[in-house]
Amino acid sequence: MPAESVQLEALVLGREQTGENHLRFSLLDPESGRREAFYRQTQAGKGTPPDLFDRGEFHLEAARSGNAWFVREFRLRQRLSGISRHYANFQAAAEWALFLRHNAVHCHMPATVFDIAQKTFSALENTAQPEAALLKGFYLFARQEGWPVREEWLRNLPTTERDSAAHILNSPLEVLAASPETARRLARTLKNWLAARDEVRLS
Repeated sequence: MPAESVQLEALVLGREQTGENHLRFSLLDPESGRREAFYRQTQAGKGTPPDLFDRGEFHLEAARSGNAWFVREFRLRQRLSGISRHYANFQAAAEWALFLRHNAVHCHMPATVFDIAQKTFSALENTAQPEAALLKGFYLFARQEGWPVREEWLRNLPTTERDSAAHILNSPLEVLAASPETARRLARTLKNWLAARDEVRLS
């Protein structure tokens, strides 16, 4: 009986070496959210393995035990090389990827989460406002999950902070001139608000 296989578009949220011959990837796809997959580095002719933050087409095949997926083929669609050129952008992208690894497992609308994730990573490649891009990502994730982020978090901020948050959330990144410290502080308060929810894991 042939092994179960799927072909899907996915984002690479994590990559780590497991043993001498395998990489373990944390992937985000629009059908099921986050999933894990292994990559055999010794398989001839497979080509270059995916890199962190890559978006591509994956052909996955289930292990005989049915408890794991293996990458049989990968075709790169987008490599966000610009993220690593600036430390603040890379730091924000890594924080965003870790948040998704923890919280995109049982999301209500995986296709919407995938779209938000992709747009946030793409924004982080070149933006001069990585902290603001991260804040927008957290806010959009919370809103699509149906959590009362506007009614509880935003409205309960002090007036000055609420005005700053509204300005950042409603302005395109390319015209935004928010201070990194303000956006970073707001992102931290939003994460603290999210952490109070039983279904959210931050670390």
